[in-house]
Amino acid sequence: MWRNLERWMLLQTTGRQERKPKDQGVTLVEVILVVAILGFGITATSVLFSTNLRTGASNREQLACAALVHDVMERLRTLPFRAENGKSIETLATYLGGSNTLNAFYQYMDVPPEEWAAFTAVIPNVLDFSTLTLSERSHEYMVELKIRWKSTMPPVRVMTTIVEGGINDLLQAR
Repeated sequence: MWRNLERWMLLQTTGRQERKPKDQGVTLVEVILVVAILGFGITATSVLFSTNLRTGASNREQLACAALVHDVMERLRTLPFRAENGKSIETLATYLGGSNTLNAFYQYMDVPPEEWAAFTAVIPNVLDFSTLTLSERSHEYMVELKIRWKSTMPPVRVMTTIVEGGINDLLQAR
């Protein structure tokens, strides 16, 4: 009797009835809300994961590009400006006259494929799309190296000057 009286008073003061144990549980609105929150969290996590993968691949390509630039510049530094017999900056400029791809440069330098395979493993078409141009001026060559690994991308450009009697010739005199 007191229990019914308590229910009646609760109904009069709050306007709500007390829940019976069999009415307790999760409503459909609560389930939909939880599913929506979980879906949003999973979607956000997957977007972050895919962005991280793309950024990692781009970083590897940029690092390989920097290593390739360093390799080409070091190989250019080993050549004298002029040479009576053998390889030089002058003969390289003549050799690259028709095809100035990095493939042609590495062939001129007699570099075995194993030595540049690390670059092509990360950025496969880099030797085909990249160019090395030597423009002759009075007693110097302007060297322009353009590295790219997709035909549609803008190249990474590196320029330097090789001067007769400069660092290349000093290194050869040692």
